[in-house]
Amino acid sequence: MELSADDKAAFCDDLRFAIAQLEPVALGKKSTLEVKNLVDAYAVFGYHSDDIIDPRDQLVMFTRIRNEMTSILHQMTSKGKYANAIIMRDRLRTIKADFIALQTTYEKRRQSSENGHFAEAVSLWLAKQRDVEADCSVRRQELAKTQQIQTRQLEDYLDRLPDPHVKYSRTLLELKNSEYYLSKLQLFEQAKNVYTRADAMEKFEKAKCAQEHHRAKQKQRDDLRVQHEIERRQLEEVLTEKKYGSYRAQDWDTKREAQRLKSLKRDMHHSHTLELQKPPEFSTHPLSAPRVHYQATSSSYGGQHFLGAVRGARLQVQSLCALHDAEEGSPLPSGSVCFSSRAGSKSNVCG
Repeated sequence: MELSADDKAAFCDDLRFAIAQLEPVALGKKSTLEVKNLVDAYAVFGYHSDDIIDPRDQLVMFTRIRNEMTSILHQMTSKGKYANAIIMRDRLRTIKADFIALQTTYEKRRQSSENGHFAEAVSLWLAKQRDVEADCSVRRQELAKTQQIQTRQLEDYLDRLPDPHVKYSRTLLELKNSEYYLSKLQLFEQAKNVYTRADAMEKFEKAKCAQEHHRAKQKQRDDLRVQHEIERRQLEEVLTEKKYGSYRAQDWDTKREAQRLKSLKRDMHHSHTLELQKPPEFSTHPLSAPRVHYQATSSSYGGQHFLGAVRGARLQVQSLCALHDAEEGSPLPSGSVCFSSRAGSKSNVCG
């Protein structure tokens, strides 16, 4: 979770205050004569050699040690102890060189982190460009699955559909009646002829009815197939428009964004090169302070800027430093509960 600029400033102030409280005690535990290099300087203030320390706190440490060693040098030279003064001078030079190298190491580490942020942002940006084709593929699969279900439902309905009742023609019904009455009158020769004709006509009409029933089923299948074809064609039109529109936009965006990325990266590397060439700082109150919102606008932090723009807004939790600062009269965080002077009496909800 990234802290805001105000939270970072509050945290750094608290850390510096704690270091300032520990400095006299730390220097009293270890003699300045025992400080030979940067590791010993870290140990004086209770740090390890692999701890990451704020740049200003590094300057406070170096200034305090340099003042102590310079005072000892004056005492040695005033007493004529030049052999010890040479050793102390060399140690001071070594510590100064170590602090200069430490500043360069911290700057290179920060620049490496910015390059990593920049590379992550580029990968996220390219991944967003590939989402269009994946979305088109998903929509095709969903439509195919929907149409497959509709086809199966139609076939199940047609399989359960009973055969229709045959509606015989008036001529066939009259022939059947004639056959019945002829057989009743025992005119079997005439009844046989009528039966033969009626049977042939009945088979023809049953076949015709079955054919019409089959044709009606096939028409429903054809209608569904035509509807599916129309849906597929409409979807392809939408996806084609979206895809080629995205291709055109992507082609234009790629050319524009590629140039923008190139410019951003060049500006960031140029800013990093200039910052690496800056002389080392040994003052806790530099003459030229960074401008307001330097970290939010400087090209030296281009990796964080680009990654934040691609990744979007992120959720942030209220800082504990802000909660502690509120106890000293600062504006209360949102959602804080205010109590009156009487114990246990809650007045209202602030924020």
